[in-house]
Amino acid sequence: VAFGPAGALEIPRRADDFIDSIGINTHIDVAASVYNEAIVGQSGIRHFRSNVKPGVMPTLQARLASLHANYGARVNLVCDSTDFTPVQFRDLMKEPMFESIEGLNEPDVVGPHAYQGFRDNWASQTYPATLAFQQDLAAAMLADPITNPKAIFSPAMANPANSRYLRSVAADFISMHSYPAQEMPTGNFLTSFAIPAAQMMATPGGPTLRIVATETGYRSGTATGDISNAAAAKYVPRIYAEYFRLGVIRTFLFEMTDTVGVYNFGLVSAAFQPKPAYHALKTMISLLRDSTWDASLKTWNAGEAFNPGLLDYAITGGNSNVHHVLLQKSNGKVYLLLWHEVPSYDLAARRDLSNPNVPVDVTFNVPLTSAALYHLDSTTARATYGNVATIRVDVPDEVVVLELTPGVFVAPESMANSGPVVSLSATVAKAIATMGQAGRITASRTGSTSAPLTVNYTLSGTAISGLDFAPLSGTVSIPAGATEASVAVWPQNLSAIGRKALTVTLASDAAYAASAARSATVYFGESRTTVSDFEAGISGWFGNAGATTTRTTADVDTGGGALKVEFGVNGTDRWINNFQFNLPAAQDWSAVSRIELRFKESAANPLSNIGKPLYFAWHNNGVGVGDGFGVGKIPLSNESSYRSIVIDLRDFPRDRVTALNFYVDGAVLVPGSHVVFIDNITAVTASNGMLDDFEEFGGANWNSGTRSVLQTERANIDAGTQALRWTYHDDPGIRWDNHVKLDFPQTLDLSQYSTLSFRIKEDAGNPASDIGARLYVDWFNGGNRANGDAGVTALPLRAPGGYRTVEVNLGQFNRDKLNALFFYVDGDALASGQHTWYIDNIMVY
Repeated sequence: VAFGPAGALEIPRRADDFIDSIGINTHIDVAASVYNEAIVGQSGIRHFRSNVKPGVMPTLQARLASLHANYGARVNLVCDSTDFTPVQFRDLMKEPMFESIEGLNEPDVVGPHAYQGFRDNWASQTYPATLAFQQDLAAAMLADPITNPKAIFSPAMANPANSRYLRSVAADFISMHSYPAQEMPTGNFLTSFAIPAAQMMATPGGPTLRIVATETGYRSGTATGDISNAAAAKYVPRIYAEYFRLGVIRTFLFEMTDTVGVYNFGLVSAAFQPKPAYHALKTMISLLRDSTWDASLKTWNAGEAFNPGLLDYAITGGNSNVHHVLLQKSNGKVYLLLWHEVPSYDLAARRDLSNPNVPVDVTFNVPLTSAALYHLDSTTARATYGNVATIRVDVPDEVVVLELTPGVFVAPESMANSGPVVSLSATVAKAIATMGQAGRITASRTGSTSAPLTVNYTLSGTAISGLDFAPLSGTVSIPAGATEASVAVWPQNLSAIGRKALTVTLASDAAYAASAARSATVYFGESRTTVSDFEAGISGWFGNAGATTTRTTADVDTGGGALKVEFGVNGTDRWINNFQFNLPAAQDWSAVSRIELRFKESAANPLSNIGKPLYFAWHNNGVGVGDGFGVGKIPLSNESSYRSIVIDLRDFPRDRVTALNFYVDGAVLVPGSHVVFIDNITAVTASNGMLDDFEEFGGANWNSGTRSVLQTERANIDAGTQALRWTYHDDPGIRWDNHVKLDFPQTLDLSQYSTLSFRIKEDAGNPASDIGARLYVDWFNGGNRANGDAGVTALPLRAPGGYRTVEVNLGQFNRDKLNALFFYVDGDALASGQHTWYIDNIMVY
């Protein structure tokens, strides 16, 4: 199986660009007895992030200045409060060690900030103070000739989903906080959530801004919730390589040193002893760096000019979890980084995983002078090679480096005659109007990048241009020097119910060839599932030591029940005030984007509660997520009427959700009773709903009229292994009682779906007179037919052939209490005798 670079020709990226993508949060304002500049400087990390306060942190400022002088390190200054003005921060930025400035840190959990008469509001998710401060910060930076050339980073939200509330932010780069929740580096929805969510800060229709990950990392050690130091030594080099591979321009690990009694995110312990991850990262940097710092001249010596060549090679064997990055130094040597992107630590069992190495063959179609294989435990090669055509590499779950000295490069211009090959991919596959999230289609090309390339595309699917999404031009231009460009698909139908699809397909053009990946699809809309409405009781809900849960029929939002929770804050214990819901079995909530609920507080609660948070989190496979700070929080307001609360989930793993948890911090509430009410907890997802695919239950819950026969079909199927065979025998003069019907075990609320879809084909033995006759679709809602004898839709029958997709618009019919779905025909319209149809994959969008 070949999974290497398309076309086996790849332009290496500059090795020094990779080294320059490596950054770290410092937190080195520690006691003089433990600080060691050599450990920090000799790591090889060139970029630091620090929250220096103007004029009040002389020790930290002196240490950063010394790291710059002795090791060439430069600093991204992050603003952590509005206690200092943008001009004060700007003046601090005039010092040569500072290279960039970042707006207010995590305004969705720090503050709420106030500035120039504006105040951020967590309850309404509005951030006027943060945006105004950022605007003034950018203006101050641009107005001074010393700071004008330095980069301006946006604020970073603690939850990337909240980035949409800072849209059109004043910045050169978008900041992102994307902790992998102690999972592998690509875990926690990095490409499907964190990166596209952060990009929502950009101006709609404006330029695409590059991303800097200003915080990400791992807690490692022996404390509860830590991964092992051995796993961190694998994950840390991998996270830098993954983020660089995905186009993140710089990644700042959190952090250089452990914080005593708080968390163990450091590369070195609180006593300044390097951990295994420090040594692995230092080795990787020493193998790949191409520039050296001249401390006497205060300059970087970059070596020879960088002249990349196309490396003609292929990676075969292994699987799609083997990732790679191809780099080149100015001396012409090429470095292939390989790693197996799988979990290296079991969080639930708290043990390291022993993953088998994955053997791959790296085959070269250009002569090699020599090659060497390095692991990150040493700068001494594990293996060396002469002029070989193929090298077998056993790829582990950590980065290995294959150093290559090509005898001859393929010049990039040699690709010009054969022309580029273009592919399409949905780099953001969901466009959600209610969240302001655009979908994104990316066009990528192989070959020369010396000239721009215009790519043409066509549109198809159930989504309507101008209604469901903003009209698209039909072209995208890949600029000179770039291998890809993207098209933002902006949703604009806020009232859309259910899911629709837009498929973008490459149009033929003499300027390029289309790869096999010539189409990509973006989906619109959402569906909803009730988690708890407390109508039938509160089974599964319980309070811990500091909380009691009861069902109330008086203080409800809708229906006849709600959950009443009383916190008994005792003034001593902080974290006993919690209640939770244990799911009957672990559930995969990967597609769930947010939780919505209705919430109110007792009028008797102390007014001092206002502004204090009620935290929300969950357990994934039995392990709590959110690192003690929760996944979301509900600001208390002393509001005694129900209000809607929305909590975004997509920043944390949820493939095995076992419990939901709500809690307050007993240290911030006054002792005594605090009462809240919760109702109508709903999980919102953009996924399909499968009504029947005939794989698991066959024909269970199906029945038919007297002239129809149902069978489970295993030959004429659409997908999977089974379909439904419906055989109808028409008798002259008998018009009805010819249906097939699916009875649902319980009523379904499909009001949030807009489309019913199924696959159908006609049997080859059906009479030719069937063509043009009608097959009707209808359902019972609350015991009543949706549209009487006319049905919801009338499907024209066709000549026998393959399966086709039928989509039925549900929008105008009641479907909140669906009892049954059925298909039927009019006996007067069909010839006497037997008629057979096959049905498969009945879904709702």
